[in-house]
Amino acid sequence: MFIAIFSVIVLPVFARIAQLVEHSTDTRKVLGSTPSARTMNKKNYLLLISFVAVLILASVSIFYTRNSNSEIFNFEKVVVGQQYGDLVVESIQPFSEKYKDQGFPKGVELSRDNYSIEFQGETIVVGEYSVNDPEQAEPNGVYFKTDGKNIPIESFLILNNDLTKNEFGPIGSKGTATIMITDYIKNSYPSEITSTARLVKVISKN
Repeated sequence: MFIAIFSVIVLPVFARIAQLVEHSTDTRKVLGSTPSARTMNKKNYLLLISFVAVLILASVSIFYTRNSNSEIFNFEKVVVGQQYGDLVVESIQPFSEKYKDQGFPKGVELSRDNYSIEFQGETIVVGEYSVNDPEQAEPNGVYFKTDGKNIPIESFLILNNDLTKNEFGPIGSKGTATIMITDYIKNSYPSEITSTARLVKVISKN
C-alpha cells in the first residue's frame, strides 16, 4: 500500500518541485550566466531531490514493515478455523481457564495477556535452539527461538523430550536448525510461561 501512496502522492510532488527547480535555475535571460553553471545547478538540485525521495521511501518502507508484521497476528481477531500458513486455529481460550487445575485463577477473561491458542498442522521453522538443564533453567528442555518469519510462531518449548535428546545433543548444546513441528500452542500470560510444540523431525542443524 505504501508504494501506491508514494506513487500517487509523493512522486507527483517531487516532479512538481523538479519543474520549479528547472524554472528557478533557468538563467538564460540573466546577464553573466553560463550554460555550464545552469547545468551544474540543475544537477545538484535534482540529486538532492532524489536523495530526499530515497530517504522518504526507505523510512515509509521500514515503518510499514514493522507495523504490518505486528498486525499480522492479532489475537483479538483470531477465530477457530483461521489459517496461518500451514497452521489452522483449532481452539482459543483464556490461558488461566485452560490451566485452572494447576492453580491459575478462574473466570479471568480472554485478553492480550491471557490466552492459549492451539493450532493444527505441521510447519517448518528456522531459528536458534538451546538445550537447558531441567533442574537449573527455565524454560527447561529444548527451547527454540524462530527467525520471526513464520507467523504466528515466535519461540516455544519442544515437548517430546524423548526425541529431542537424540537430535539436539546434551545439556548446554546450542545452535541453529531448521525443524518441522506440530501441535503448536501459543500462550500468553503475565508470568514465566512459554508456547509449546512437538518436534516432527530435524531437517538441518548447525
